[in-house]
Amino acid sequence: MLRNGIIAALTLVLAVLAGSDALGRAAGWRLPALAEAMPLANGFDHSNMADVVLAPGLQTDVTAPLKLTGAAKQRVESLSKAGYAAEPLNSEALRNMALIAQSRGEAVRARALMQAAGQLTKRDLAVNLWLANDYARADKVDDALAMYDQALRTSSQAQSLILPSVIQALRGDTLVDPVIRLLSRRPPWLDEFWATAPRFPDSLGNLGRIRMALAQRGIGIAPNLDRELVEALAATGHFDTASALVHRLAPGARGAEAVTDPGFDHPIGFAPFDWAPLFDESLTTDLDQRAGTLRISTIGEGSGEAAHQLVDLPVPAYRLSVRVADWDDAKRGRIFLRLRCAQAANPAESAQIPVESPQFAVRVAKPSPGCRYNWLSIYAAVPSDHADSAVTLDRVSLVPAP
Repeated sequence: MLRNGIIAALTLVLAVLAGSDALGRAAGWRLPALAEAMPLANGFDHSNMADVVLAPGLQTDVTAPLKLTGAAKQRVESLSKAGYAAEPLNSEALRNMALIAQSRGEAVRARALMQAAGQLTKRDLAVNLWLANDYARADKVDDALAMYDQALRTSSQAQSLILPSVIQALRGDTLVDPVIRLLSRRPPWLDEFWATAPRFPDSLGNLGRIRMALAQRGIGIAPNLDRELVEALAATGHFDTASALVHRLAPGARGAEAVTDPGFDHPIGFAPFDWAPLFDESLTTDLDQRAGTLRISTIGEGSGEAAHQLVDLPVPAYRLSVRVADWDDAKRGRIFLRLRCAQAANPAESAQIPVESPQFAVRVAKPSPGCRYNWLSIYAAVPSDHADSAVTLDRVSLVPAP
C-alpha cells in the first residue's frame, strides 16, 4: 500500500513535467524542420536533436514505453551516444539512452543509465522523477523521497505541479508518514507546501496530523500559514485537530479559562480561537490591546453581532462573567451574549444573556450538551432611544461552573 501510494502521487505529474521541462529545454530545436537544418557542432547539439526525435514518442508517463518506430529509436540512441562521446558530462544523452533502453525492455540498463545521469545533474526533472518512480516501485521509499525532494528543490515548475498532486493524495493515510519524514528535513519549499495545503479540504485532516508532528519536532513555518491552516481545519469541522494545533503553537497557562484573551490585552492569535471583531455601516468594534478593552459603538438603530470566537467547552455548564469599564444605568441590557453550537448543521443556540450590571456573572449551560465546540458571540442590542451609543468591555470570561 505504501509503495502504491507513493507511485500514484509521483506519477500523476511525471509526463507533464518531463514533456514540458526536461525534454523541452532546447527551445530552439522545437521545430523538427528547423532542427534538421542546423549543424551539430558539439555533443549538446546531438542531445538536443535526440530530444526532437524523442519528444513525439513520449507518453504521459515517462516510465511507459516510447511510441517510436524502430528507426527513430535507433536514431535517438545514435545521436545520444555521439553526444555523450563528445561531452562526457552530458546528462541529457544518458537520460535519452535510458529511455530508449527502457522502451526495449532493458530495465537494468535503463536504471544504470538513469542513475548515471542523476550523478551528473540534480536539475533534470525527468531524471529525478523517473528515479523517484523506479525507487518507489522497488519499495525504496527513502530514496524515492530523496529524488522527489530534489525535483522540488531544483524546479519551481515542479513545485506548482507536484505539490497539489501530493497534497491531494493525502486524502488517504498512505503518504502521511513519508511526508512527515520529508518535511522534517526542512526543505526550502516547506512554506510553498503549506501555502498550497488549505486548497484541498479533503486532505486537511491528515495535513493537520502532519503539521502537529512537525510542530512537536520544533519545525516552524511562516506564522500566517499556520493561521490559514488552523482556520481551514476549523472551517471543515476538524475542531479537535485545530484546537490541539493552536495549543501546541501558542502554549500558555490558561487554567480553566475557556476564552482566549478574556482581558482583550493579548496579540491576536489563531482565528477562529480568538476574538474576531465585526462591523458594518452602523456598528463598529474596536479591540484595543494596549488598553485591554473591546469598545462596541452603534449609530442610531445599529445592532448585531460585534465580536465572536470559537471556544472549547468540554463540561456541561459554565460561569460567564462580563465586566463593563464605562458602566452607567443607560447601558443596562445594551450588550448581550450567546452560545451557539459549531458542530451541527442546524446548531442549537442559547437564549440571549443580557449584561445587567458592571460586573455581571451568570451560570450558563451549553445549548447542546453533546456539542463541545461553540461560538461565543457578543451582540449590541437596539437602543430603546435609537441614539448613538458605545459600551466598553474589559473582560469576558467562561470557566466551568462549580
